[in-house]
Amino acid sequence: MFIGFGTTGASSSELAALAAHLSPTPSVKWSKGLSPLASLPEGTSVQTVYLPYSDATLFGLLVQGSSPAAVTEAGKAAVASLKAAAQGVKAEELKTAVAKAKFTAANAADTREGLVNILGSKVCFSIYDILSITQWSPQVLAGSEASLESALSSLDAVSASAFSKVCITSYPQNTILMTLSSGCFLPHCC
Repeated sequence: MFIGFGTTGASSSELAALAAHLSPTPSVKWSKGLSPLASLPEGTSVQTVYLPYSDATLFGLLVQGSSPAAVTEAGKAAVASLKAAAQGVKAEELKTAVAKAKFTAANAADTREGLVNILGSKVCFSIYDILSITQWSPQVLAGSEASLESALSSLDAVSASAFSKVCITSYPQNTILMTLSSGCFLPHCC
């Protein structure tokens, strides 16, 4: 089951921090992690999905399980953790989420795909350069330098109120629920 929503405009640091906060992937391999989704029922998993583009961002939770009942239980836990994040997080939890989001951004920049995503979302080609193909002149949208440092510094600026606001404004109105199994067993369907 996929529970997701999208936002328009450039990607927001708050959504990246939310994805890091809810991600059950532990920081160290021998730990279960500190995420609200770290203690799910046996046989289920929830993965966060954060796909930023230049004009929109998709955020969601991918819930998987061995049975419809297990997916229902994990889906309810995922929605409850998203609602709890909208109510606000402790300062220490926000600090941990920002640090995890910064690590994810820096780690993504080490791959070819990550570099293309970082630079590709910020670069615009002029029509003249595309047609003439004589030179490549990137123009950075919003007038700022396209760099990993700017992405990391934008994560440092995430506040608790902005973190809660992105949950409140995005989740209830624009939620998408998609399932690839028997929908009658899933929460919010029947």
